[in-house]
Amino acid sequence: MPIHVRFELGSIAITAGSLEYRLEAPASGEWWIDDSLRPFSGGYDSTEGRIGRAAISAPGGAVVHIEDEWESTNDIVRVSRRVRVEGDGVGGFATRIGVPLAAPSYSDCQVFVPGMLYGDPNRVNPAAIGGSRSVAAGVNNVLIREDRMAAPLVAVRLPSGDAITMLDARPDGSTSIADAEDIEVQSFIDGNVRVGGLGLAKNADVLELQYVYPGSEGEVTYEGNTFPDGQKTGWRRRYHPLADGFSASFTLNLRFDSVDDFPDLIRTAWRWAWASLEPGVAFQDIPLMRKTLFDHLADQVVVTDTLAGVPHVKDAVLGRVPDGHTVHAMLGFTGRNTECAWYLIREARILAGSDPERAD
Repeated sequence: MPIHVRFELGSIAITAGSLEYRLEAPASGEWWIDDSLRPFSGGYDSTEGRIGRAAISAPGGAVVHIEDEWESTNDIVRVSRRVRVEGDGVGGFATRIGVPLAAPSYSDCQVFVPGMLYGDPNRVNPAAIGGSRSVAAGVNNVLIREDRMAAPLVAVRLPSGDAITMLDARPDGSTSIADAEDIEVQSFIDGNVRVGGLGLAKNADVLELQYVYPGSEGEVTYEGNTFPDGQKTGWRRRYHPLADGFSASFTLNLRFDSVDDFPDLIRTAWRWAWASLEPGVAFQDIPLMRKTLFDHLADQVVVTDTLAGVPHVKDAVLGRVPDGHTVHAMLGFTGRNTECAWYLIREARILAGSDPERAD
């Protein structure tokens, strides 16, 4: 469908076919000061060609400069955002891009997030982010870190059959040790986190398809494991520092469609993401990988009298079975000792020059 994007008095208007999506306050986000969230929103102070600019004064004296470049081709709208901090302030900040949706609540939408959500909230664990428990509670804010996704996108099918897909066109994925090791669901300021958050959220009572940078997540997040009970209710918020000279950028692609049904949306969104991101094949040294994996597996074998096996649980840091766990080997399910033994014997015969296919 034909797509047009234009500036109107500091706002952005996107025309997609017969529909119009108006971003009234594109220069929006939030401050994080003294463990407290303070939202901000505003339009562009000036526009020039395809570029809109805004300067947002932060509490404490710093100024966050936002520069967005908008362009449209066929059924795609692209926005490239650059932020720069002038002066030192107190606390941190995050910015967002939000496209208003013609739906009153999250439960009125069919949402596709690769590896996370598939239209019907009953298709995932009830306690999962965006699951049926959240829907039943009337939750409208569902943001997911993009590094949890098989592709950094969220696609939404509206009751009218119209659909919008938001894709991070230049995913970075950089993070920090503090971010990676957070299992307590903490919010903090970290300039090394270059991961965004994608999802749906209410802004001034308007449901939006949002990208938040850096990536906050909630109102369900995870301790570190996702099965069976790693879910935690709460917000894991991330912010960049209000430090003089700090800068960051991201680029989003927005696709507007009219789809027959939800499977059609999944097919269209996924194939578009694949074509846009062009993931490449990472060629590996297979013989080296094979040797390394077998050496590692053989090193885990424990021998006691006439028995041998791979312990079911072992602490990778301590290099031993952790306290409180019995040293035992399982033959099936997650233990797979029978299969491990077969492959170790087969590898030994390969190294000895025997034909493993002819061995007993």
